[in-house]
Amino acid sequence: MKRAELRAARQPKVKVFPEESLPNQKLTWLATTAIALMVLVTLCTLIIDGYSRTFEFTRQTSLPQIISAADPLRAMLAGSGSAFGVTIILSLKIHALSCRSVIRAARSGFRSVLGALVVLYLAWTLGHALEEAGTSNYLSSLLETEVPAWILPSLSFLLAAGISLSTGSSFGTMGILIPIILPLAVPLQREMGNFIFCASTASVLAGASLGDHMSPISDTTVLSAAGSGTSVVSHTHTQLPYALSVGSIALLAGYLPAGLGISPWILIPLGVACCLIVVRIFGKPLC
Repeated sequence: MKRAELRAARQPKVKVFPEESLPNQKLTWLATTAIALMVLVTLCTLIIDGYSRTFEFTRQTSLPQIISAADPLRAMLAGSGSAFGVTIILSLKIHALSCRSVIRAARSGFRSVLGALVVLYLAWTLGHALEEAGTSNYLSSLLETEVPAWILPSLSFLLAAGISLSTGSSFGTMGILIPIILPLAVPLQREMGNFIFCASTASVLAGASLGDHMSPISDTTVLSAAGSGTSVVSHTHTQLPYALSVGSIALLAGYLPAGLGISPWILIPLGVACCLIVVRIFGKPLC
């Protein structure tokens, strides 16, 4: 990360506006209106679509339940499309941009996200191919044998990280492993206590998030790289040391001792101290 920061600092700075001029106030209000409209239309579309899909709607049906029944893709398309169309109309109406400027800006915007969309599409394709090949089912079948109680949190953490890393989906990993891990952890509560159930559940959630964070085919990784203006390879390469450090600390100072019965009130401060020690020893200032 230090090399990447220094390399970015050596690159010439691109000036969006000349020093003697200020941004057009009309464009500022236009951008604010477009963003607000996109959020408003997306939210309204989620509510309307979710309401139409909730067949057993009652007064007890909550707003989160209505939104969860909606199609998020349709809502995002409606929000972005309406914001895009209104922005073009208003920019021409108030003479903030000319027709040529609108076309040039639209072409530049599409070009900036085209690479990310291609990588994202290929990542989804690879993830679906791995899913059809049964990669996640094969890895999860490793837990169907009898597992010692003390190693269940650590094993589920590593397995969740591996599945999420290979498929690029944290929610998919949680949906696969939660029905497998929880039935294994429930009988162990009699001899180990409730903490083994909580540790096993948390290990699946943490491992899935860790693998998704490290996966180069994850949609969050691809979009984060596109938003920061860097390549997916560079973004993955620079975040791996952080993710592996935290994951190793969580495994060695968290899930392994938790499986042996050590209290979380001891392990949580220990994990925080280990993170501070790693930053103190391996962290390098830019100056």
